[in-house]
Amino acid sequence: PNFPLPAPNNPQTFVVGGVTVGRYITPAETPAKKHIFTGRVDWTINEGQNATFRYDSGRSNDLRAFNGVNRIEASLIGRVRNTDAFSATHNWVLSPSFVNQFRFQWSTLQPSSAQAAGELSPAVLVNFTGPAGQGGTQVFGSSTNSSDRAEDRLQFQNTSTFISGNHTFRFGGDFHHIDTLFTDRFDITGTYTFPNFAAFGQNQPSRYQQNFDVTS
Repeated sequence: PNFPLPAPNNPQTFVVGGVTVGRYITPAETPAKKHIFTGRVDWTINEGQNATFRYDSGRSNDLRAFNGVNRIEASLIGRVRNTDAFSATHNWVLSPSFVNQFRFQWSTLQPSSAQAAGELSPAVLVNFTGPAGQGGTQVFGSSTNSSDRAEDRLQFQNTSTFISGNHTFRFGGDFHHIDTLFTDRFDITGTYTFPNFAAFGQNQPSRYQQNFDVTS
């Protein structure tokens, strides 16, 4: 077949539609790994000025949310999230009655949902009825109906505070730019459906389905 499979590693076999089928059973680790790093620097420039710089980084790969066991290990899909953020704050006391604060932040979120078999590897479904009437759909390769969001944020903010007697005046501005890309991952790589194992061995799918224009 065009979709090679690992050799059976279990002695038990059964015949389905005239085709002898063996079992492939192997354990697979599905951990949830997260790494978080935070760094901060505080700087006292002089008596009237101070600044703070901060960097946050996050890396995660979650395989625990993956459902389904009738798949080879290379088809497992984890939810990958890579985030980076940088922010800075500057406080300036110009006088006992006038204070200015400037803030800046930039952040990015880059998700991924790729299987070890390859980001563009299609899903392969084989319909069958096993021994003792057991049946269902055997899945090789993988597809997912999840959605992802990639995002970049940029913000500038300035606030000035002035105190006069019993009155406090505050004014400033805030610029916030958000660039977001949504991706619907349902059948993004395509799905081949075979009516039985004989058709699978002869590369004769009964249906092929794939979604396009999945980003917005």
